Amino acid sequence: MNLFGRFSFILFIVFVAIAMAIGLTYRSTRSQINALIASRTAEHHAFFASATVLQGDGLRSLVSSYSWWDDMVQYTTARDEEWASANLDIIVGMPNGPDALWVLTPDLELIHHIDVGYRRPPPPFSSAETLRQVIGDNFEFNYRTIIDGSVWEVFGAAVQDPQFWRNETPVTGYLLIAKRWDDTWLARIGALCQAKLRVQIPPRETTGEAADHDAGAYHFHHNMPGLDGTAIATIDGQFDAAAITHMRHELSEKVLVLAIGIAVLLVLLGLFIGLTIVRPLGRITRSLESRNPLHLADLLVSKSDFGEIARLLASQFRQGRMLQEEIRRRISAIDPADESHRRESNEALRLRLASDLHDGPLQSLYAAGLKISSLEAASQDGRRPDAAQLNSIRKILTECSADLRNLLLDLEPEELRDQDLDTSLQRFERYMRSISQTSAHLSIEESVLDGLTRDAQLHVYYIARELVSNAARHARPQHTSLKIEGKAGFMVIAWENDGLTASTAATPGNGLRNIEQRVQQLDGKWSYRVHRRGVWQVHIELPLTGLIGSLNAEATPSLRAPPPHRPEHEG
Repeated sequence: MNLFGRFSFILFIVFVAIAMAIGLTYRSTRSQINALIASRTAEHHAFFASATVLQGDGLRSLVSSYSWWDDMVQYTTARDEEWASANLDIIVGMPNGPDALWVLTPDLELIHHIDVGYRRPPPPFSSAETLRQVIGDNFEFNYRTIIDGSVWEVFGAAVQDPQFWRNETPVTGYLLIAKRWDDTWLARIGALCQAKLRVQIPPRETTGEAADHDAGAYHFHHNMPGLDGTAIATIDGQFDAAAITHMRHELSEKVLVLAIGIAVLLVLLGLFIGLTIVRPLGRITRSLESRNPLHLADLLVSKSDFGEIARLLASQFRQGRMLQEEIRRRISAIDPADESHRRESNEALRLRLASDLHDGPLQSLYAAGLKISSLEAASQDGRRPDAAQLNSIRKILTECSADLRNLLLDLEPEELRDQDLDTSLQRFERYMRSISQTSAHLSIEESVLDGLTRDAQLHVYYIARELVSNAARHARPQHTSLKIEGKAGFMVIAWENDGLTASTAATPGNGLRNIEQRVQQLDGKWSYRVHRRGVWQVHIELPLTGLIGSLNAEATPSLRAPPPHRPEHEG
């Protein structure tokens, strides 16, 4: 998967995470709204139950008063119909009064009955035995029943002598009054519970506080039991909750708008980062991997920081080609007649350039590659590149270009052109801190570098640079330390870094071979090892006589440039 594909995958993961967060928030809010609806439904249901009791209190008080009346006791024994017509029938149909009336004997036989239409309604019970079970030991009772396809609520009381307490006098009969649950009665109860009530016969199977909602209307259902305890009808209560409905719709709209907005924002952000950061970084990475400047064609004319880096890389590629041409030119300039001298010069030049390229420009390119990889990782996380990092890459590539240019001219590294060795080595401390996770220590004894020849300075510089670079490439050090001091006529270079294992350092690479050749060039000796918990130690001793005087050219002639070829007839 290329860089752009990885970046798109990361954006997709971010979008999915945000969508899941929005979904969870939406579900939580919907649950709270549903809980609020359930609470309002239970509240209206409780209001309905209280309103039913409140509306029935007047009829309950009326039947209790008439049943506990001495004239009513005399009527149940004498059965005077004129008295009943003048005293009982008048309460039927009066405001807030009953819609029907029945008078029964103690054995529950019908004595007198009348309704609001002056008709003789049927008894409000199917059998005397069923009613007797409802009455039991109670002196007052009420129940609901179906009469002529309508729901009636019946209130009854035992007829007794008011001169005694109810439990001290015999029952002479029963008075029953009933109220039909018509539209007027439902409207009165609905006004108290703030709901529109409707009677359903036969009853529904689902009741209680389950809320059915449609177009802003919410419902509760209440089953009404009959004489035998089974449901005879269902009261359907409908109440309005426009605010809750508006909240539900507004929540859905906001979630939809938020999801679309985030999706559009992520797409735009992905396109912007992809075109301005990921795409240029991908081209620079492919160019470095293939060492082909063709991938940088579009960036060479860009005025951005990536365009500047692309131009520096293209310049490096051109200088590399020029270096190759110079090598071929110098080789071809050697006299073919001297085959032995040609091979020696060719090998010496190749080894010298390989060593200088490894210790110089290649280290800079490796450092630039590390920083570009860091930028690539940051861009995949959606962070814009730091201007300081881009400037650092530009500076590294500029120095690398200068080193290549100097190699073409057979000069020293860029760092040593305008400053002495001590100052150049001090710059390594900053690089050591960048690769060390905890601490970095650089110590150079005063005056130990004084009087060194220019060639000796180059060798010491490249040795120190290779030691630092090896730690960056092959370890992840917590601590690094470079110490240069004089002891008994020798310059001692001691290097330590942790984060390395014996298996990592088992096979010496080009860097260690270059160090060995340079130490031999200076007639010195060196050793290295992995010591105690992955601590890499390098110890180098160089005789000061070889550093201050002439170099031991016979030790390793491959590290020195070949002497210029002179014709035999010249002086």
